[in-house]
Amino acid sequence: SWGARQALDRARQEEMERLGVTPEMLEAAREIGLTLEQSMDGLRATQESLGTLQRIARRLDAENTELYAKATQAVTDGDDTMARKYLLERTAIEE
Repeated sequence: SWGARQALDRARQEEMERLGVTPEMLEAAREIGLTLEQSMDGLRATQESLGTLQRIARRLDAENTELYAKATQAVTDGDDTMARKYLLERTAIEE
């Protein structure tokens, strides 16, 4: 009921006063909580971005390794044109 809710609010207020907690302190704590929550959201977004960048880096590294192997094989086969093509592709990936 409304009266019970009001009594509970009054009891909470009295307990806060007894503990020396002011309304300003409560508001500051709420603001800190909100800031912390926003910081955690930012951290999660940063972690997701890092994971994405790491996956891209691994894929590019694998492509780089594959192109080097193809260039090496092309040289072994005497196909300098293809070797140059693979090495140019590899250079583009490294940039």
